[in-house]
Order: sequence, then C-alpha cells, then structure tokens
Amino acid sequence: MGATGLCWSFLFLGALAACRATPQTAPRAQEDPRALIAAVSVAPVYVCGTVGRVARIDRTGYRAELVVQQVFFGFVKPEERLEIAWEELATQRAPRFAKGDRLLVALSPLPATTLWLHRFPPQLRNDKTFAVAAQGDAFLREPDCDGLDALKGYVRLEPKARAESEGAHALAQLAASSEERLAVAALETLAASFEERVLHEGEVTRAMARALREGGARMKRAVLEIARTHKLEELRDAIREIAQSDLGDLGYRAWEALLSLKDPLVAEHLPQWISATEPRSRVLGAKAAATLEAFESIEQASRDPAPEVRQALAEHLQAETQFLPWLLALLADPDQGVQRAAAAKVGSIGPAALPALEALLSSDDPQQQMAAILALAEIGEHARGILERIAAEHPDENLRRLAAVALARPLREQ
Repeated sequence: MGATGLCWSFLFLGALAACRATPQTAPRAQEDPRALIAAVSVAPVYVCGTVGRVARIDRTGYRAELVVQQVFFGFVKPEERLEIAWEELATQRAPRFAKGDRLLVALSPLPATTLWLHRFPPQLRNDKTFAVAAQGDAFLREPDCDGLDALKGYVRLEPKARAESEGAHALAQLAASSEERLAVAALETLAASFEERVLHEGEVTRAMARALREGGARMKRAVLEIARTHKLEELRDAIREIAQSDLGDLGYRAWEALLSLKDPLVAEHLPQWISATEPRSRVLGAKAAATLEAFESIEQASRDPAPEVRQALAEHLQAETQFLPWLLALLADPDQGVQRAAAAKVGSIGPAALPALEALLSSDDPQQQMAAILALAEIGEHARGILERIAAEHPDENLRRLAAVALARPLREQ
C-alpha cells in the first residue's frame, strides 16, 4: 500500500482525530522474545523495520506504518511499507511503538473477529496489512538485525522439521549466535519444547558450551539452569571453568549444576562450604551433603542456625527411610519453611513413614504432634485412617481441628 493509500486508511477510520498523544503514565508494553520465537507457527512474516506514523484506531486499537529493512521470512521485500496493527488493553500507558522505533517483529494475518473487521473492513485488507503476532507481544526493540542469520534458519524450517532434532539444532544455533535477549529465549524454548535425549545431541550441547564460554551473564544463567535440570554431562568442562573462576552468582549456579552431575569437585569443596561463615555457602553445603549422602555433613546442616540452610537440607534429602531421623527432626523445626519442606519430603516417603509419625503423635510435645499431622496430610490416602482417628478422638482440640482441616483438603494418591 502506498503513501496515498495509508493516508486514506487513516482518514477512513477517523484515526487522525484520535491521534492525540496518550499520557505516558505507565511504561510501554514489554517485548517478549519467547513470543517472537513461538509465533513461527502463526506468523507468515518476520522482518526488521522502522516504525513510521502511529495512529490510534479506537480506544484500544492502534496501527502504524513499518518500513521494511530486512526480511527473514515471508513474501514482502526490503523498502516496502507495511501497515501493522495491535491492541493496547492497558489504556493508561503509551502505545508500545513510536515513530522511529527499530523493530524485529513477527506479523500474522489480521484477526477475523467482528471488532477487527470493524477496524479493517474487507476493502482495507491486503497483503501489506498485518497484526503484530502473539496479541502484539512478538517483537524486539532495537535489535541487531545483521546478526540474525540463525533466526532466518529457524523460522524457514518446515513445521515437522522444526518439531524434531533439526529444530532443536536451529534453536541451539540461535542461542549461540544471537544477541542476548533472543539467545536466552531460544534456550528457554529449547528446554521447554524438546525431549531430554535431544538436549544431549552433539550439535545442541556444542552450541550451549559456546554460549557458556562466550555469552553474557543472562545467557550463561539460562544454560546453567538447563544443565542442572537435565544433567548435561557434555557441558561439565565448561561448567567447571565458571565454577572455579567466578566467585559471584554465576559461580554459585555453576556449582549447583556440578552438584546435579555429582562432580568430584563438589565432594572436595563440601567441608569448606558446610563450615563457611556466610549462609549461602552453607546452603550449597547442605545441598551437597544431601545429594552425596554425606551423613556427618547432613547432621551438621540439620543443626545449622540459619533456617535457609536447614530448609535446603530438607528439600534435597532423598525421600528414603534412612533419612527419616533427620527429616523428623526438621519436621518439628521452629521455622515454617523448614517444616513445610520436611513434611513434603516425609509425605513422599509414603506409608513407610507412618510408624515414625505415629510415634511422634504419641509424644508429649504439641509441636511434634502438629508436625506429624502435616506430614500425614502429605502422605495422602494411606494416612486417612490415622487422621480420622485424631479428628474424632484426640483429647487436644487444636490437634482435632488440624486433622479435620487435613481431611478436608483432597488427599493425594501415592
């Protein structure tokens, strides 16, 4: 559509009259790199361009001219002028786009709902008029469009290939070669969309290792989280480099990833962590002690003065009867976060924990009795008979009420 057509469109919808500045009482809408990647299933056009004139259609609808600079996917050409449209449901903020903005944007066909047909009647719809995909969120501001060849490779894949290893490889390349915002989104999409076996494929792990060595802090954090969650042995060497060289947050996250791999370096550092002055190191020590089943260090962590250390221990101990003595002690902890973590873990042990919990119920300590009821509630259906007996017969009214509350919520099946 040429300049004359654009002006006619604005006049036709009365947009010029509505094109007064919106008070900027709230920040503009945030870009969403993950939505930009996910929009590949609905967006026939991916371009970089510069925003021209912006106009308001109605109370929540906006449209703007977009001058195309680079085309990553679609049937448009550089230097073409498109019309893009979106909604601003938060009417107190300024439009998400302003004249002169440079954008990387995914564009989808205009919706066919009554509202959008009123905004864009059939006679105004053509192959140069689009909606910003993902309800207006699929865009990046001020992108480095010259460094996005990997994005071109991903969005041009056939849907079937994009859902298989080829798509994972393309996302990995996008993560390793793009600016940080898009790289992090590619990593998060990769981890959320593919089976674990695909994450272990060589092309994927090599790209993630590159991101660990060359990427920015956000990118490294994303890779370390994937490595920790999915136990990516292939990244061990790159993770070790960060753990041993970074004394800040990245180093801490690298040690957590090595902990998930049960790396020998973790055992070497355990005595240092468990006796450290700062609680954060002792938290790492508690996690390591639980994971490595280091009983002396588990005992030390269970008596740590910092509740975050005791909670970390409760969360990371295995749900096995050999750890019940420590879990039962943590179950009666004065800190509620520690109690909840211990109750959940004892509940995961299941019926094997019932004798120990009944012993706690027979104690004279109300705190231990209440903690036992919390754990019984976590065990679920196998504990219903005990909870019913407490709710009906226990001499302590508070315990009867607590058992009744536990029975009132759905009890999970083991």
